[in-house]
Amino acid sequence: MPLSLRNLLHDTAAMFRPTFNGLAAVVMLYVVFALLVFPHSNVLSGDLPDTDDYMYLDQIMDWLNGQGWYDNIQHRMDPPAGVPIHFSRLAMMPMAALVWIFERCGLPPVGAGTIMAMIYPLILMGLFFAALRWVVKNFVPTEWAGASAFVVLFLPGTLFMFRPGHIDHHGLMALMLMVAMGCVLRLMDNPDDKRWPVYAGLLMAFGQVIALEILPWLLLLSGWIGLWAIMQGKPAARQGLIYGIVLALRMM
Repeated sequence: MPLSLRNLLHDTAAMFRPTFNGLAAVVMLYVVFALLVFPHSNVLSGDLPDTDDYMYLDQIMDWLNGQGWYDNIQHRMDPPAGVPIHFSRLAMMPMAALVWIFERCGLPPVGAGTIMAMIYPLILMGLFFAALRWVVKNFVPTEWAGASAFVVLFLPGTLFMFRPGHIDHHGLMALMLMVAMGCVLRLMDNPDDKRWPVYAGLLMAFGQVIALEILPWLLLLSGWIGLWAIMQGKPAARQGLIYGIVLALRMM
């Protein structure tokens, strides 16, 4: 099945099909409790989990109010010089789009930004679980492909990364890395399909632009592809070359 948003959404829904009838309701109740009802929830107190989340939100609102794409200065800090901010606009694009939509629906800027900060991590979490199922479903039985998403859900790091209000780049980075890993596995499974090295190269290159933390994974996946290409020869070498060219051109 080709990679697309439609297929990712289809895989999200497929996680809750038999043989796991009823488990979806338990998981959703757990998520609501852990993220919204728990007495120490950041959401209920009106706080964002991390200072980076506030900086992202400030940069997004300033960008929507006319700050330039290449202006990486937060002018409201340490005026008049301001403070350089290293966050990428690429990571801000989907969040800015949500804020823009909410504002067009009549919400004030503060309300639009707050609602975006609450729901955007949950959107990323759903796509992350769908991508996880897409990665493993060709290698394990269908029912276990769904179960893998539930297992990952209960990891503390997953809950923290995708909790409401946590809008820094880590959730997006995890999603991009998961999809890139799936692309690498599929290019190795089907060396004649030239789409997968292109997708993997683009994802890793954009991931490097968004967050330096992805560098160890970029080196790991790139080394894996290179070793595979050397061991397999043609057409694997051609696929490795395509991946390397895409990665290099995008990072120039």
